[in-house]
Amino acid sequence: MTKFRFMLLCIVLCIPTGATGEETALYLAAGRGDVEKVEMLLAAGADVEAGEEHGATPLHAAAAMGQVEAFQVLVAAGADVKARDKEGFTALHWAVVMGHGAIVDVLLDGGADMEARNSDGLTALHYAVIEGHGAVVKVLLEAGADKEAKEKHGLTPRDFAEHKGIIRLFDGR
Repeated sequence: MTKFRFMLLCIVLCIPTGATGEETALYLAAGRGDVEKVEMLLAAGADVEAGEEHGATPLHAAAAMGQVEAFQVLVAAGADVKARDKEGFTALHWAVVMGHGAIVDVLLDGGADMEARNSDGLTALHYAVIEGHGAVVKVLLEAGADKEAKEKHGLTPRDFAEHKGIIRLFDGR
C-alpha cells in the first residue's frame, strides 16, 4: 500500500463516523451512501458544494466511498464534477485512487477533467497506475488520457507503469 493510499484511507475512514467534526451533514450522508438523507438535505436547501475543512465536497466523499447512487443524486443536483479540495484532488482523483470504476465512468461522461492535476502534479491516470487499477487505467486511456503527462518530478504515467510492470496496458497488449 502506498503512503498516499494509506493517508487517503485514513481520511476516507473518517467519513462514516464524522470523526473530525468539521464535515457537513450532506458530506457525511453522501459518504455513507444514505441517498434518502442526501435527497432530504438537498430539498431542505443544503449547499451541494459544502463538505469538510480540507475542501472536499460531498461529491468527493461519494466518489471516495464508491457510493454511486448518492454520487448521481449530487450530480443531478448540480454538484461541480471539477471541484477541487485544498490539495487539488477532484472527485475523479478520489474515485480512481479507490478503484471505483463505475464512478469514474459517470465522471468522464459528466465532463470531469481527466487531466486535472493535484498539488503534486499527478493526474487520474498517474494514480490509476500507481494503485494498480488496470481496468481504470484502460478506461482512462480509452477516454484519451495523456500517458505522457509529467508530474512535479517529471515522471509520466508510462514511467510508473514500467516500474509497476503494467506497461502492456499502454502498448495495447
